[in-house]
Amino acid sequence: MEKQYTLNPKAPTGGTFLCGIVSPKQQAIIETFFKPSLDGWNEPEKGYDELQWRFTDDSGRVFNCYRRYGSMRVGSTDRRGVDEFLAWIEEYGTHAKNS
Repeated sequence: MEKQYTLNPKAPTGGTFLCGIVSPKQQAIIETFFKPSLDGWNEPEKGYDELQWRFTDDSGRVFNCYRRYGSMRVGSTDRRGVDEFLAWIEEYGTHAKNS
């Protein structure tokens, strides 16, 4: 069965750490098709803005997408699953664009 991911603005981000860099294409898909929450770090002097996109998978794992100096990053509590999540984002963008 294919993993399912859900935008979840209330997902806890405690314990997450930088696990990957999001490609410009993946970043555009996330910013275009998913609504951000406005409770990010908002530390412009450190390159962060207040926008976050939090996703959970069907096992409850959190994937926290945020921007630093304009580039999007993804944090999680474990590096495993991040590549699969980003592949899902690409696939989502392909289907959403063709709908």
